Amino acid sequence: MVEVFDITIQEAMPDKPKCEVRIMEMGVGTGLLGLELKKKGYTNLDALHVSHKMLDEAKKKGVYTKLICSNLTEKRTPGIEDGEYNALILSGVVALVYIKPLAFHEMMRVVSNGGIICFDVLTKDIPDFRPAMIELEKQGLWTLIKEEQVPHYSIEDSALPKSTPVFAFKVNHKE
Repeated sequence: MVEVFDITIQEAMPDKPKCEVRIMEMGVGTGLLGLELKKKGYTNLDALHVSHKMLDEAKKKGVYTKLICSNLTEKRTPGIEDGEYNALILSGVVALVYIKPLAFHEMMRVVSNGGIICFDVLTKDIPDFRPAMIELEKQGLWTLIKEEQVPHYSIEDSALPKSTPVFAFKVNHKE
């Protein structure tokens, strides 16, 4: 997933140094994705998670500047301004058990015009999310720029699928 994100950012923002790309990781968990982003040169990272315990674990990684304890819903997330981030990344969060399709509106709100939202969707939940993704594209609010199947985590777990779809959208705020 980090590879897809990295390539997408380089294509969308070729003149912006990675250290200047302001990124919010929503559903940060223990911060493993942030470590991978840092290895790629991204150092301007903030984190959001619904659990203080998970944020405490993520904080230990030393890669996040701001940590916000909040749930991702269709409601405005406290502590995040409109267009505050150049990019948003979520892994293992876009699933009906965690968020609903209406949360896409909040995700777009926090990303600047032309910014990138990159996320994976549990394969079983794609039928629940795809109509919302298509509708937002029809409305001109975002544009799909990548959809790729990527290996699902590096751990061996027979309960996990072997791959997961990753989507990258460019945000198009209407002026």
